[in-house]
Amino acid sequence: MNRTDTIKYLSIGFALSILCPSCMSKNGNLNQKGNRNYVSLAVRSSYHVEAPLKQEIPFSWEAFAVGYNEHCAYLKVNESVPETDNRCKIRLTTASSFHNDKKKIEISIPTVETILGMLDLQHSPSFQISELTIDKEQVPLVKKHGIRLKLIDGQEPVYFFSGNNNRNESHILLPHLFFTENNTHKGEEEYFDRLYSLNSIQDFGWMEGCVLDGLWQIYTRKKASTALETIQAHLKLFFGEITDSQEMSANAEEKNYKISSIESTLPFAVFANLYPEHPALKDVEDFWNSKLKSHGGIVDYSITAEGCYTVAYPMAVLSKVLKRPDLAAMALQQLRIRKKLVESGNVYLRYYPDKNNRAYKNWARGISWYMLGLIRTISILEESEDVNDLKEEFIRVSNFALKHQKSDGLWNCFIDDENTITDTSGSAGIAAAIASGISQGLLDQSLKDRILQTWNGLHSYLTEDGLLTGAAQSNSGGQALQRSDYRVISQMGMGLMGQLYAYID
Repeated sequence: MNRTDTIKYLSIGFALSILCPSCMSKNGNLNQKGNRNYVSLAVRSSYHVEAPLKQEIPFSWEAFAVGYNEHCAYLKVNESVPETDNRCKIRLTTASSFHNDKKKIEISIPTVETILGMLDLQHSPSFQISELTIDKEQVPLVKKHGIRLKLIDGQEPVYFFSGNNNRNESHILLPHLFFTENNTHKGEEEYFDRLYSLNSIQDFGWMEGCVLDGLWQIYTRKKASTALETIQAHLKLFFGEITDSQEMSANAEEKNYKISSIESTLPFAVFANLYPEHPALKDVEDFWNSKLKSHGGIVDYSITAEGCYTVAYPMAVLSKVLKRPDLAAMALQQLRIRKKLVESGNVYLRYYPDKNNRAYKNWARGISWYMLGLIRTISILEESEDVNDLKEEFIRVSNFALKHQKSDGLWNCFIDDENTITDTSGSAGIAAAIASGISQGLLDQSLKDRILQTWNGLHSYLTEDGLLTGAAQSNSGGQALQRSDYRVISQMGMGLMGQLYAYID
């Protein structure tokens, strides 16, 4: 990209970001709720550069770019700042994915030239929320001068959301300052506020699928109408209005979803339950057929654990709602083929048939995909199909995982490697699968205490306003990144946590 040819400066004072009116207090623009405060940041000046086609901004929401040196961005405080001695965090949310790059953003106060710190962004997907805690002594200077964002490492500009076409449900995804009350932590209460909103939106595919499935499990098991309303709000963004005839409306011709890999089909497990006559289901089936290999597996390249959850599970749902025994048989085939991922009791993420080689031994999220795919598919098909061998495998891998559960109820990123730290997303997924197994009668009721340990352990990783931290990054940086201590805030992890909550009595 030639920055010289594409950069166009925006006028000073042109604000791209507004905080939702419904979240403002009656006493002014300050967004208050209980013991927390949000103060919006508006883009004062930036530059415009057309996003590459591979980095389209989701839903055409407004965004701004941050580049090197003179191509930095300036944000101003858009509202009243509370008089407080409490902690303050600067938050930004990526508006486009950069799976193959590492970027660092310097945040500073212009005029006084004070560097506040760095945002370390590695292989980030869209909707990645990042935060930087600043000293309370710096808050008055930020209020007066605003902040400057400058790229200091990375190949291309970084795009952050600056507005969202007045979709006021997703204000946390906009640039803001976040103040917290001292000695106050209402993470669980706030967690549900974040989950039941557009703040939990993710890229369409496995990440959004985890969120939708979490909401679906809560809705079906706890009869929570808010969870269903949230599902419908999320799906509307991707599919547009869906009429009574369950067809896409005319204004939804420009769909916001793409079926590009086997990981992309997980959201259709929930979608098919709600809209079994929707034409998109034919697209899903056609895609699966295009990925069917001679060994009988539906795969992109290698045989992966993801396919248990992202293919077998939604395929089982389709088999039920469409009354298609052939799809039921194919779903079970996907699970049985993926037993190749197991060697000497260990579970691998990937198996390469041509090399008879396996990779990612006992990776927590890989185990969760394997287990969730098994238990979700079993629960749907056990009344019509012989799934005894799959039940035995689920029990075996559950016991294996439980042997590696830590005293806080969580699991390391590679569950048998003490040199790797906790991954909250993988922990939530494993525990959710075990909780489902208990409910299905495959595992002993006494294990409920172990699952409750996980639920309580996850609470220590919630921010004051209910976002889940401590999640291993999406798997684009290879094993080196997964084995590192790099962790992120994750709505996908919140979805897996929701799947666990659905089974907590």
